[in-house]
Amino acid sequence: MRVAIPIWERRVSPVFDTAGRILIADVEGNKVSSRFIIPFPESFPPRRAIFLETWGVEILICGGISAYLARMVSAQRIKVMAGNRGDVDQILEAFCRGKIPALRFSMPGWRGWRRKGYAGGRYAI
Repeated sequence: MRVAIPIWERRVSPVFDTAGRILIADVEGNKVSSRFIIPFPESFPPRRAIFLETWGVEILICGGISAYLARMVSAQRIKVMAGNRGDVDQILEAFCRGKIPALRFSMPGWRGWRRKGYAGGRYAI
């Protein structure tokens, strides 16, 4: 399974829509088999979604994301797991262990927010 996480320094980028770099990791079982960081040059939302699809991304773990872009990404059959914050390595490790979503990685304001299309404070498309 291929997972993408937009990054800023060593942390999950607060907003996917404007992230400049992205970590792409291949997860097999409960371990990361490969990972690399690449520039995320696309700023036009439809191109961002197509960029992820082109790289074979199946899951996007991110911080904030506009609803417009989240719909575009999900239209590419990519699962969006938004509302995450923290160290990228810790997030990736928690994902491999099935611990994402988790309150300890929740962005402020995402806790307890429930509305159609959101589950447990996470955008789940």
